[in-house]
Amino acid sequence: MERKKEHQIQPKDLELNEWEFRLLMGEAWEHRQLFLDSIFCLCASEEKTLVEFKIYLNTLNDLVLRGKCSACGELAARYIEIGEDQEKFKAGEHLRKARKG
Repeated sequence: MERKKEHQIQPKDLELNEWEFRLLMGEAWEHRQLFLDSIFCLCASEEKTLVEFKIYLNTLNDLVLRGKCSACGELAARYIEIGEDQEKFKAGEHLRKARKG
């Protein structure tokens, strides 16, 4: 099976910078490395982390980290559900509105 060569970004996904990522993560920011080390990749390596990644806020106001697996170099991702938290959901909506101008 041929693997994808690039991530599919949805039109309404909003790319975030590190500061915005940290803002939305809140207290969970201190566990950032754990999120980066717990990624979805098809390789069998147990020693892997997400590298060369970009951060996106999806339409559910959840975070999606899209990058590459450090072990095999193939596409990998991490989904972080934050949209269920009302405060974080509102912060995500605020970021969207601020970007629109």
